[in-house]
Amino acid sequence: RFMLGGTLRCVLVSVLALAFVPAGLGAIVLVENGEPRAQIVLGSQHSKLERLAAEDLQLYLERMSGAQLPILVSDDLPSGPVVLVGQSELVTERLGALLSEKHLGYDGYILKTFPNILVVAGQDYRWDRQPDLWRNSHYNGNGTRFAVFALLEELGCRFFNLHPDGEHVPQMETIEIAELGVVSRPDVALRYLWLSGDYVPRETNYAFLQWAMKNRLGGAQIPHGHN
Repeated sequence: RFMLGGTLRCVLVSVLALAFVPAGLGAIVLVENGEPRAQIVLGSQHSKLERLAAEDLQLYLERMSGAQLPILVSDDLPSGPVVLVGQSELVTERLGALLSEKHLGYDGYILKTFPNILVVAGQDYRWDRQPDLWRNSHYNGNGTRFAVFALLEELGCRFFNLHPDGEHVPQMETIEIAELGVVSRPDVALRYLWLSGDYVPRETNYAFLQWAMKNRLGGAQIPHGHN
């Protein structure tokens, strides 16, 4: 059994406005003895990026435990433990003004527990205007997906390189989330590594972009280049 504690550990981000978030109550059981105990919930107006974030979470929790949490699209709160992904009405009712650039910057995120509820949300930009993952995707605001992978990192996952063999996904039959209140905003506006060369295969470029996103690289679009 792995229990996610309330200790806040951030990589490449600073923690802001934690005092604005009231403490949650009790642990939330996502998986118990290899069986799903929670649902992942998206709002009816969810974005493409929020859908991807929900699928990321579903995939890695299944890889960890063998249990596939169902993804539900609803603006109503279902019974039982839930993971609210993205900036749905259910999330904005609970977080309010924290879901803003003032508190989250360009692509910050929030991980917050309430009784029987885990909120996984972030600041997202440009996805619907630039849906092509291959073009300028490192400038897309991926705050919601950053939130998912920050949570997975707290659960013990690691993303060392582009190849699946470079990922560490711990195995556990029961996954619980204890009280959690994280509001993370990047200290650096642009955080990225440049993948260059005379020719980079499309598949390699895709794998690199996914690896960068899992490690929360990205940021605001800042024109730059060389002579």
